[in-house]
Amino acid sequence: MSLRSGGSWLRGGLAITALAIVLPGCGKPSYCSKASDLKRSVQQIRHIDPLTTGSTSVVHTVNGIEKNTNTAITAAKSDFPQETQALSSSYATLKGTVTQVSARTSRANLTTLAVQAAAFANAVDDFKTATNSKCG
Repeated sequence: MSLRSGGSWLRGGLAITALAIVLPGCGKPSYCSKASDLKRSVQQIRHIDPLTTGSTSVVHTVNGIEKNTNTAITAAKSDFPQETQALSSSYATLKGTVTQVSARTSRANLTTLAVQAAAFANAVDDFKTATNSKCG
C-alpha cells in the first residue's frame, strides 16, 4: 500500500467520523421523537376533569394534540401496527365525543368524555412503551 492510498483512506475515515459526529441519533427511527412529543402533549389530559371544569378544557387539549397523534401514528405504523391501530382507534373515539360535546352537556356525556380521555392517555402510554423497545 502506498502512502498516497493510505492518505485517501485516512481522509475517508475522517470524513465518516465527522459525519457521525454531525448526525447523532441517526440510528433511531423517526417515530422515537414523535412518540416522545405525543407523550409530553398528552400529559396535560390526565389532569383535566371535565366533571369539574366542563368540556372546554378537554376539547381544547384534544384538538391541540391531534397533529402529534397523527404524526406519531404515521411514523410508527409499519413497525407497530397493533399499537398504532389501538392509538388511532382510541383517539378517533375521543375525538368523536369531543366533536359532539357542547359547553352545556350532560353529566353522562362529561363522564364518557373523562373515561375516553383516560383511555386515550393509557393508549399513548402503551404506544410509548412499545416504541421504547427500538428507541432505547
